[in-house]
Amino acid sequence: MPNRINTEEILENKRERIQQIQKIIRRITFVVIIAVALFLLYGNSQHWFDSPEVLSNYFKTLGGAGVVLSFLLLVINTIFPVIPGGLPALALYMLNEKLTGFLFVMAATLLGSIISFLLVKKYGELFVKAFISDKVYDSLVKKIYDEKTATQLAILAFLIPGMPDDATVMICGLTDMRLRRMILLCLIFKPLPTFLYLYGITSLFQWILQTFL
Repeated sequence: MPNRINTEEILENKRERIQQIQKIIRRITFVVIIAVALFLLYGNSQHWFDSPEVLSNYFKTLGGAGVVLSFLLLVINTIFPVIPGGLPALALYMLNEKLTGFLFVMAATLLGSIISFLLVKKYGELFVKAFISDKVYDSLVKKIYDEKTATQLAILAFLIPGMPDDATVMICGLTDMRLRRMILLCLIFKPLPTFLYLYGITSLFQWILQTFL
């Protein structure tokens, strides 16, 4: 009887700790969402999101803090994809030398993907549907049955431009895919397409400026 009581007390204490942690996570998530929303509203009024150069120039005025803020913005936007067009990634890339900028972008997107993957593992489809339309969600879920199909879809999403790779990471979190596999897929298949995208877009943007402006 005493052993049973002790076991129940341990389980109850464990449940209380989990609930406390969940409350903390919800509060942090709420604060982050509010902060990002305010940033988006102010940034839109200042036309920061008209082009990657405008956003990058703003961060440059902040010095070293600008690099840190740009890095954090990309991490947050990977988890909560609210800024379209890859602007945070392009801005962070343009803040630095090509190789350094690329490494910063890869580190930020990898960190954001890990956090996103773990949040989905914890909160399930409710978290996913908060940031992905029902149409995208349904189309991706139909193609994923297990870790094998999730791996195949993730590879395609990472390699093919325009594929919703952030959404795919979330969907993969709903399967039995392990975090280690997801990280490995990111490290193997994301670097080359990411570099080509960053280098290609910035080169095109600079060519347009030099040619027509």
